[in-house]
Formats: sequence, C-alpha cells, structure tokens
Amino acid sequence: MITNFNQTTIPNISQIIGTHTADPGPKAVIAAAQANPELAGALEALEGYTLARQRIERVQALGQLWTTQAQTAIAGASEHETLVAALDADDTDGLAGRLADARHEAEGILAALATAAQTARALVAERDGIAGRADAILANLDTRLREVAQRHAAAVAKSKGATTAEAAITAGATKAWTEAGDTRETVRRIREAQSTVLRHLARDVFDRLATDNRYMLACAEVDDWQPIAPDLPQIIRHGGIWNTDKTHAKYGRQTGQLVQPMSVPWPDERAARADWLLANHPERLCVRSLADIEESYRALRGQVSRCTPTGGQAEPGRLISYDEITTRTYTGARR
Repeated sequence: MITNFNQTTIPNISQIIGTHTADPGPKAVIAAAQANPELAGALEALEGYTLARQRIERVQALGQLWTTQAQTAIAGASEHETLVAALDADDTDGLAGRLADARHEAEGILAALATAAQTARALVAERDGIAGRADAILANLDTRLREVAQRHAAAVAKSKGATTAEAAITAGATKAWTEAGDTRETVRRIREAQSTVLRHLARDVFDRLATDNRYMLACAEVDDWQPIAPDLPQIIRHGGIWNTDKTHAKYGRQTGQLVQPMSVPWPDERAARADWLLANHPERLCVRSLADIEESYRALRGQVSRCTPTGGQAEPGRLISYDEITTRTYTGARR
C-alpha cells in the first residue's frame, strides 16, 4: 500500500523507450531509417521487427494516457486535502468510501504503469536485437539493390540515348528518363543505408574499409573488382601504376626512372561513385555480407602486400620522380 502519493514517481514510458539500451548502434540505425526509406524497408523486412516497433508505439501511447490518469488519481487520493475539502463543504456522507476508491484507483494505475514500463523495456530489447542482425539487413539491401539496378538498366535502354532532360523530351522518352533518375537516387539511398549499417552495427569492418574508399568499393560494393580495375592492388599500394622509362645519355650514363601514377576511374565521393558504378557496371552492384567483406578484404590485402610495380622495379622514394642513377664501371671508376 502506498502511504504517501506525493512522493511517488510515475514511470516515464517515453523516456524508458528512448534510453533503454546500452548499445547506441541500433538506435542510430533506427533513427537513420526515419530519413532513409530504403533502410526503413530493410528493417521492416526483418522477422519480428515491425511487430516490436508497433507494440512499442502502442505501449508509449498507452503510457501517456495512463500518466495523465495517474496524475488525476493521485491528486484525488491526497487524503488530507480531500478530507479538509469535504469538511468545508459539509459533504462527509460516504467520504470513507470515496477516499478508499481514490486510493485504490491511484494504486491500480501506478501498478499498470509499472507493468507497462517492464513491457516497454522488453520490447525495446527485442527491437534493438538488430544489433546482431547486420547480415540480415545487408541481405535485404542487396536484394533491393539488384532489383533497382535491373530497373535502371531497363529505363536507360528506353531513354533512347538521352543524356539530358531536354534530349529526353525531344526523343519522347521523358517517362524512362524520369525513372532512370529515380532509380539512380534509390541506389544512392541504398548505399547510404549500407554505410549506416556497417558504421553502427559492424564498426570494426567499417573502420577497416573507411581507411581507403577503394577498399570500400572493392570489398563491399561490387561482387568482383577485377573487371572494373584489374590493377587495383598496385593502385592501392603505390598510388599508381609504375612505368619504367630508362634512357641512356651519350656518355653512357643511365638516367631516370619515371613513375607515372594512374588514378582509378571512379569518383571517390560515395554518392558520385554509386552513380558511376550504376552507369558503367550495373551488373556488378551488390551489398555484400560481413563474411564476404572480410574474405575479400583479406584477399585484396594479400595482393596489395605482394604486388610490385610493373616491370618488377624496386619501389622508389617517391611516386613521381626523375632521379639520376649513376652507374659505375666494373672497375668501380665513375664514368
């Protein structure tokens, strides 16, 4: 029995729902889904996620209703104020029963709120179980990406070669042009969703890939990087492909080792890179599982560590140089 309602703390269901987790990752992903329909769709496709989310919304609304009722009931169960008011109004008939009913109502609502708080904690834990379901979310995004890439290719084929809105109007292909633009934006959102999942639910994987955007593309965004950039290991290790250029001066001196760095063909910025891949290699687009990313990362790292410049040349001190190499005769005398 509650002896002093004025010292009773009413459970705050909204606060419990907002803060009840030790892992900020799931909350960050769920928050990002509010602005990214592709991420929201991938979450909703998880078994049990939608039901847990709906139950949380309902218990939160119920908690707000019961909180209002509890505040009113607690005010009515303040026996001193109620008794004094009844004495002043000369309205004491049935007062004992009214006081008992008010106390019983307040205690009942507070007990219901306590139960709702426990339920809210359990539902939040169930919803935030996405922390261990990163692969399932990525698989949903992969299915969606492949579907959208196919739609984009079909829309581009119907655009009759139009590369601008004006050209699409002239060619009578505005519908296809618009659809191609829509699917392009959808792919961008899917890539944002993938990055969000990796950043917040697989931080170690994300950090390794984020050291170089070329790793992100090769290990996480395409199913095979070799048709896109077969020289990627050399590019990653050396910043370019080495091209040996040796010339001999008239005095027989061997001079020069010219390094010509080669850049990757795709943009470094994520959204622009997504557009480039969609335009050039739509059949390679995918969202890879964590295990596939790790395997690809190890394989690429192995190739990077073993690769040498083309022609088997030794690594120079800097990437772009033209340093004179002085040779000596077999006797050791300088030429």
